[in-house]
Formats: sequence, C-alpha cells, structure tokens
Amino acid sequence: MIYPRKHHSNCGAVECKDAPPLPNCRPRVFQEALEEGLVKGREEGIEKGIESVALRLIKMGLPIAEIARATDLTPAQIRKLSKKSQK
Repeated sequence: MIYPRKHHSNCGAVECKDAPPLPNCRPRVFQEALEEGLVKGREEGIEKGIESVALRLIKMGLPIAEIARATDLTPAQIRKLSKKSQK
C-alpha cells in the first residue's frame, strides 16, 4: 500500500503520512552512510566476481601465472582460493 508522503518537520526528510514519526534525523549523515555502504558493497561484489572467475580458471586448468595476469590477484591469493575450493 502506498501512503501519502510528507516532509519531516525537523530535518526535511520524507516520511509516510501514517508511519510513525522519524526521530530527529540528520539526512546528510544518513546519505553519507548510505553512499559509504553502497561503495563498500560494490567493492565487495567486484572482489567476489574476480574470485569467482579465478576459481573457474583454476578448474579449467590454467596455470597460476596466467590466472594472476588475468585477474590481478597474486599467486598466493590464487593458491588460497584453490585450497578453499577443495574443502
């Protein structure tokens, strides 16, 4: 259900008409925290993607040196991923 929205009287944040009132909030702080969380999430997603590709290359039998060149991971990181995937 969509509720009519109104601006919060203390800080200008938008809230639903029938929702409980927002605490005295600081939208800039929330926005900064949200942006920081999004950046961190993207970075973690990229790392997981690179690890996933490296694992597939390991399973395909490519040499560690080539996997390192393709993914920018160190040979030590690749060996660690390989050991982790065998468990």
